[in-house]
Amino acid sequence: MSVSAPDEEHSQFALGNTVAHHHAYRVCHTPTCGTSPRLAPPAATISRMYDLEPQRVRHMAGVARTAASLAPEFGLSPTDMYVLGLLHDVGYAFNPADHAHAGGLALRAAGYRYWEQVYHHGDPSAPSDSRELALLNLADMTTSPTGEPCTVDERLADIARRYGEESRQLVDARRVVDLLG
Repeated sequence: MSVSAPDEEHSQFALGNTVAHHHAYRVCHTPTCGTSPRLAPPAATISRMYDLEPQRVRHMAGVARTAASLAPEFGLSPTDMYVLGLLHDVGYAFNPADHAHAGGLALRAAGYRYWEQVYHHGDPSAPSDSRELALLNLADMTTSPTGEPCTVDERLADIARRYGEESRQLVDARRVVDLLG
């Protein structure tokens, strides 16, 4: 579904259907939306530039592919959303304990247009409710730590395994998913 200028009611409807669909089914990670490797540095380059773990970079690349493939459903640019997905976890290079804020602030200093979405991703109390943030959160929650497609339920189970059933990370992830629809 491609929407060039959706109104707010249509955006909420499309978002709700997209999230419901991705609870049960895997997101297609094929770059059918016209993204090109020339649009952003390759994952290996990002890994070297920011001294990030290869698995983290694979996750970032997977989120980028998912974000680009979902962008038309949100009425957004696949290219812009690919780059947003690729950069969303860059803050792990600066402050792993607060990667979203660290990455957002670094990207703001660099003049990146979507720094605020990086800053607030994964935060259920974020003051921003932009389509870009919703798309980023959905792409993040449907991409495994290794960059493979997964369902939201699989991702939540992974977060529970890694951080614990009572962890802030799992509580926040569940709240983000609830907010998505």
